[in-house]
Amino acid sequence: MPPSLASRGLGFARGRRVLELLDAAVRALSEKQGAAPEHEAREDAVHRDTGRVAAEDDEQAARARALVPAILKEGPVDAIVSLTGRHAAGAAAGLREAGLRIPADTMVVAASDSAQTRFGHPAISALEHPHREIGNALVEMLHDIISGRPPEAPRVLQTIYHLRASTARDVV
Repeated sequence: MPPSLASRGLGFARGRRVLELLDAAVRALSEKQGAAPEHEAREDAVHRDTGRVAAEDDEQAARARALVPAILKEGPVDAIVSLTGRHAAGAAAGLREAGLRIPADTMVVAASDSAQTRFGHPAISALEHPHREIGNALVEMLHDIISGRPPEAPRVLQTIYHLRASTARDVV
């Protein structure tokens, strides 16, 4: 394996070794089901302790923030939906810079939960996906395909919607 890939935590294999690696991945994912992701817990602790979300320091958030004037150029918008928490935090910062109130003027929601959504000002509504279950299902399906078996029927996994202040608006 090239050293550049190994140093990035990436790897590859061919033939039977792929099945062995997939078996190991399925076992590892199954053992970790239900365990809280350590990086999220650390990230949450930092944001909770500092009381701020580094939307200004993040390149993705900065890009989303910079798009807000172009979005508003066409006129007011009721809501901005982003794929990531970083983008949502950046959009929220851009809306505030434009003098808009969240959620009174424009609501913000993210398609994935993160520290930026949980500890933003205001906290941003977001979807929480079962990443481990998704990864486990994908690895098992890939294992079936490589082994010559049809993959199990599509699985429906539970996604949680976290309603937070960024969309807490009275319904008219």
